[in-house]
Amino acid sequence: MSEAIDENPTRSVGQAQADPYSIPLEKIDVSDSELFATDTLWGYFERLRKEDPVHYCAKSEFGPYWSVTRFNDIVTVEKDPKTFSSAKSIVLPDPDPEFPLETGFISMDGVLTTSPSATWPNRCCLRAISRCSSR
Repeated sequence: MSEAIDENPTRSVGQAQADPYSIPLEKIDVSDSELFATDTLWGYFERLRKEDPVHYCAKSEFGPYWSVTRFNDIVTVEKDPKTFSSAKSIVLPDPDPEFPLETGFISMDGVLTTSPSATWPNRCCLRAISRCSSR
């Protein structure tokens, strides 16, 4: 059985080998897939939470983006979708314009909100799972 070869490998910006505190804040790009592949992302997020909790990355493989890294800031953003909109998606990069997206809001537990009765079973399951995983 042959394995598929990725013809478009994700470009690394070389942060995984560096000390997160040695890179200027304005150069930190936490969308660098190598940080995740090498499990070296933790120091970068720690630094951003301490020094730049709402971090703007002007240049990345996916274009400019904001990273919100503190819990209370994330909650504020999630509760105010009119001000803080990710209307296209909440992932990098934005999906192809031809990709059909439903309008909705992604809640803190990861469920696309529609009606309370439609999401109730999913919310219960997610709460149970998160309680188990936090022990």
